Amino acid sequence: MSVRKNAEALVASDLLEEIILERYLSGVMPQENKLCLKEIYIYTGYNYYNMRNYINSNLFTISKDAIYISGDMQLLSCKSKEYVEGLIKKMICPKKYENDKYVYIIAKLFDHLYFSEEEQKFIEFMTNELYLIIKDRAVLHRISFKDLVGFHNLNRRPFLHIAQRVYNDILQKKICVGDNIMEYINKHLTENEIIEKLKNASKYDYFFDSNGNLKCDLNTNTDILIKNFLSTIIYRFNDDLAKTILLLKLNNKYSFLISEKFFYEHD
Repeated sequence: MSVRKNAEALVASDLLEEIILERYLSGVMPQENKLCLKEIYIYTGYNYYNMRNYINSNLFTISKDAIYISGDMQLLSCKSKEYVEGLIKKMICPKKYENDKYVYIIAKLFDHLYFSEEEQKFIEFMTNELYLIIKDRAVLHRISFKDLVGFHNLNRRPFLHIAQRVYNDILQKKICVGDNIMEYINKHLTENEIIEKLKNASKYDYFFDSNGNLKCDLNTNTDILIKNFLSTIIYRFNDDLAKTILLLKLNNKYSFLISEKFFYEHD
């Protein structure tokens, strides 16, 4: 067996499984649980039919012209929850193992015991909050696609690294509401990027204001913390349709725009 083909097939299989789980979570599974191979090739760049002998997945099977997704709803439900929890765990850095890169990056994804009790509670809390968003069937609050994408793009790299550090320092209670976090921002962004971030912070309900002051912590303005943390999780999704739907649902519960948040709070 070709090591290169096997490795490529593993990456391709993981990507397709994640897309399937994201579609399941967002409630937009394809008709007849069927994906056209040509469309999947255009979307992912992988020729799954040519890789079929190297792929072993319990979520899908490959035919000559299509990919058929498993109809086992229990399997999809369990796998999707594992996927969500894994994305959240990636964002949390176990304080006790900050000098152990293996635990810090990889092992924490397979054993929850690496996390402190407080960290485990935070992971469970954010998982539950995301599922409340997923299950929301209420009428969506209006937001333009431009503003939706604008809020989504706040997490573009390298800022995702900054956000992750801020969330972890909030969790470790190293910083709290009112603290200035310009030190975090200045380390990774150019001057123009900083100006843009602070400008956006006056429009979107970000976790810091236009002066770089933290607006939330574990006890204050938790809705802001939830909204921004979950937006970073959705940002890591692969499927654009799933991202859009879940962002709309997130905005439905926690308005992205400061002006809209004020309106709904005083409606």
